[in-house]
Amino acid sequence: MSEKLILENNEQFLEFMSSDRITFPKHLKLEFSTYLNDSMSMLPCRPVILDKKPLVIDKDLLNYLVTSIAAYVQDIEIIGDVDPLSEKDTFFDFLEKMDFLGIPVSIHSTGETIDADTAQKLIDLNLENISIALDAATPDTYSKIRNDKFENILSNLRNMIELKRKTNKMTPHLHLTMAALNVNMEELPKLISLANELDADSITVQIVGQETEAIKGQSAFLHQRDFAEEILYRSLIEAEASGVSLRIWPEHLFDALPDIADIQNYFSGSNPPPDGEEEYRKECSLLWNTVFISVKGKVYTCQKRQNAVGDVSKATFQSIWFGKEYSSLRKESLSKQIPDGCLTCPLAGWRPVTVAKSNLLASDSSLDYAMGFYNTELEERVFRAAGDRASFFLKQSPSEKFLLIQLRKLALQDAPSLGTTLIPPQNPTPFRLTTTNWETIEFPLSSTEEDRIIQVDLAMEHAIRPVDADVKNRDSRLMSVKFARAWVEEWPKKVVFGQQLVLLGYETVPETWETGGDVIFRTFWRSLDQTPVNLKVNLHFSLEGKPKAKHSSTKKELGVERKNEFQSDHLLLSGGQPSSMWVPGTFIAHEHMFSIPETIHHGHYKLELTLYPEGSSKKRLKIARSDRPAENDKALLGTVLISTK
Repeated sequence: MSEKLILENNEQFLEFMSSDRITFPKHLKLEFSTYLNDSMSMLPCRPVILDKKPLVIDKDLLNYLVTSIAAYVQDIEIIGDVDPLSEKDTFFDFLEKMDFLGIPVSIHSTGETIDADTAQKLIDLNLENISIALDAATPDTYSKIRNDKFENILSNLRNMIELKRKTNKMTPHLHLTMAALNVNMEELPKLISLANELDADSITVQIVGQETEAIKGQSAFLHQRDFAEEILYRSLIEAEASGVSLRIWPEHLFDALPDIADIQNYFSGSNPPPDGEEEYRKECSLLWNTVFISVKGKVYTCQKRQNAVGDVSKATFQSIWFGKEYSSLRKESLSKQIPDGCLTCPLAGWRPVTVAKSNLLASDSSLDYAMGFYNTELEERVFRAAGDRASFFLKQSPSEKFLLIQLRKLALQDAPSLGTTLIPPQNPTPFRLTTTNWETIEFPLSSTEEDRIIQVDLAMEHAIRPVDADVKNRDSRLMSVKFARAWVEEWPKKVVFGQQLVLLGYETVPETWETGGDVIFRTFWRSLDQTPVNLKVNLHFSLEGKPKAKHSSTKKELGVERKNEFQSDHLLLSGGQPSSMWVPGTFIAHEHMFSIPETIHHGHYKLELTLYPEGSSKKRLKIARSDRPAENDKALLGTVLISTK
């Protein structure tokens, strides 16, 4: 077995991931805050915020953010310890501009200020998500945490739901949040029932790891961990039954909790990696995907508010995002010299190092970083939409000579069809997508004497935003193509049948054939798409240089009527399942045994292979492309010598 190639140890990968070739951030977290020196001021709507100061926003700065950053990201979330609806004029002006650009916006609110007019405005301006920091399921508990306006808030939310129904709108999607405290943890099951009543999409349980003075000693997971975990896992069952998504924040804690012995030390930063330290890295895709900008223009790498990496009131955002400080942090995060602040961060978990693969699916986590791909989606298969350019890394061994990429053209007017693939140091290779179906494009690879990591750059002629192509579409992402899979292969002579199945190669046992003998015929395939019906293979053998009779070609030899051709048909199976059951991308090695008729003439026989739907032998699958000689949708595999006994 060849040695593992680790992406984080590859200099080409590290240089790319810390260069100015990474993409613009997908997510903008914009802070509305009144506590600028508080390390937690970016955490939205914390419970018991005392002595609130009025929110003051620099409108010139906000306009710069709108024109230089907000218009180019995938989505925006307003964060901070203050409700953005407390400054409605400023916020609605911002929301109106984002609605015009088709950029989805999410906010966090206490719900106190959502009167009928406010709710209608949020609906009309297509606010995407609103998270309400409810923190309780009963008035008594709510008053202990926040104030006595629980029923007013519920009334506001019910009115908003009714207005959505009247206007036939799905947004804003409603989400509830709950800070996990001693006083409210027991009410989580009731909160799930309340969320169901309010048509809420989800509940997020915020595990409090750093207590403010107002809630000192109140964190349920710090002080009553066994009780809190019991409630949480019991509530998971109720949430699943009710259809409400129950989440936990920070997200990685859901999986990490069983392994954390001392949660107090964990939240203080004493969270070492699992066994085998060399095989783990800190999980922090924020450095590539997300930017945090404070109300004063400071740019931060995360909500922990460590030292700012720049200030958009003094420098352009582009110069900060692609600048030296960000670049250095990205490279350190991927290498072993992890920045101290990231090393002790309780908001990010540990992940295994990324092993380079020769078969890369769209679901692979390595594509979560700034490689130009968006999050996974599902049509008939998992895919990722790509931006104006995208890159990925594959492992190539000396025997592998071809790269194959499975792509799909966007089903939008003016969607790009021409593209270019660059695999340094090779020259760029152009390609064309002809339909909106999945297509597999093949590229030759330069040879290598040992296993290596190759970088593949994929670029379409232009990108397009669905929101610009269709006024009913709210997708603001800049996209060019859909990506399902990329892999490398060594098969030099492939035959593509109907863009559904690829014949990679074949082999036979024994090497010498005799009349009356048995032959094991192995074929190797790769499925490109799910076939609507089961497929059968026809193998046709015809004696070279002999004329074919109208019905059956024969010749008498020593008193025996000998034929000049024969054939064998079989159903194509993989693991006992026919082709209509195969998942796209499946590798198939199929064995078929047949007997050579005793009545055929000896000599060299031409071998032709065709595919046809089961029950329709005359309807051959069309050959879309072939590296072998092919005619009338028959692929010529070669010739075999058959001798008589």
